[in-house]
Amino acid sequence: NSLMEANMKKRSLCVVVAIVLGILALGSVCFAAAATSLVPDWWVGSPAEFQKLVEGAEKEGEVILWDSSGALFGKALLEAWPKQWKIKLNSIGVDHEQQVTRVLTEARGGLNTVDVINPSLVGVHLLYERGILARLVPENVRVLRDVPKLVTKVNGVPVGWNPRYGVRVFTYNTEKVKDPPRDWPDLLDPKWKGRIAFDMDMRQVLPLACSDGERVGWGYERVRDFLRQLAKQKPQYHDQGRVMATWVGSGKADILAGGAFSHALVLKKQGAPVNAVLPRIIGKSENLMAVPEKAPHPNAARLLMAWVLSPESLRSLWNVGYYGNIFIPPEYYGDPSFSFYYDLGKGKTVVDASVDCVQKAEKENWVGVFRKDIGFE
Repeated sequence: NSLMEANMKKRSLCVVVAIVLGILALGSVCFAAAATSLVPDWWVGSPAEFQKLVEGAEKEGEVILWDSSGALFGKALLEAWPKQWKIKLNSIGVDHEQQVTRVLTEARGGLNTVDVINPSLVGVHLLYERGILARLVPENVRVLRDVPKLVTKVNGVPVGWNPRYGVRVFTYNTEKVKDPPRDWPDLLDPKWKGRIAFDMDMRQVLPLACSDGERVGWGYERVRDFLRQLAKQKPQYHDQGRVMATWVGSGKADILAGGAFSHALVLKKQGAPVNAVLPRIIGKSENLMAVPEKAPHPNAARLLMAWVLSPESLRSLWNVGYYGNIFIPPEYYGDPSFSFYYDLGKGKTVVDASVDCVQKAEKENWVGVFRKDIGFE
């Protein structure tokens, strides 16, 4: 009897242990399934990597973005930023050219106050060459994996991208201009003398001076000749494209050559007599988002960089500031109605500013030369 009782106790214990192990195993499966379900569709890296990134970011507690758009970009991100993440998004307005200077100054002084920056393409290359920018992992984000041209690389290293490609257009006052210019040479028509505004940053023509520009009939010397001729048109200028867009709306200038399309759309929505057309050839030299190598909140910085191309972020950027990207098909917005920018780019020639060209432009101060050619300096 004692032996039978002992065996029964052993069997009972085995049953209990089996049940406990079964519960633990089931719980483990359920936990894994729950964790996987928290991974958004726009993330195509491993679920464990995403969970680790979010957990690390939540421990850091915040992410600091320098926004060069005049607050609308940051506002759009704040409105869409996932509330379930215990991470505060801080957006601070800093001009794209000032960002480069400040980051360089901070690096020399051993300071690290920003997680994600938003400088010009030229600035991104300059900072990377000085060892200040971190390598990014675009293959974890669905749209970057599928549309690799969205990623900017330096020496093969991915260092930046942007959900908003500020397409440069000819913005015009609809009350004063009935037949707007359709291409860059059209601006040289004598009838536009004294009626044109032109952005001092020169990003609208810098790509045309590169090798890609040469292949479509432009190139460095033709750009310089064009700007010298444009100087005879007595263009007005400013270092803020948004300001010059309001000039067109108020009638101070009839045409803004190379202004951001989003500025024109905002003014048009507000009832200003403004519209815009795309030139036949578009120069691709937009601002980029990038992460400093010594960002104070590295996990949060990388999470923001990945999330900024999520459907929620893309839709918010359009809804708040009419920001978009002609290279992003509407399916990545999660809504087929968001096809405006993608449709806009169809049939246009987009000219890239290559890494080599940007480095040469920086070394030889092309922007300064172009500004002198057109009479700004």
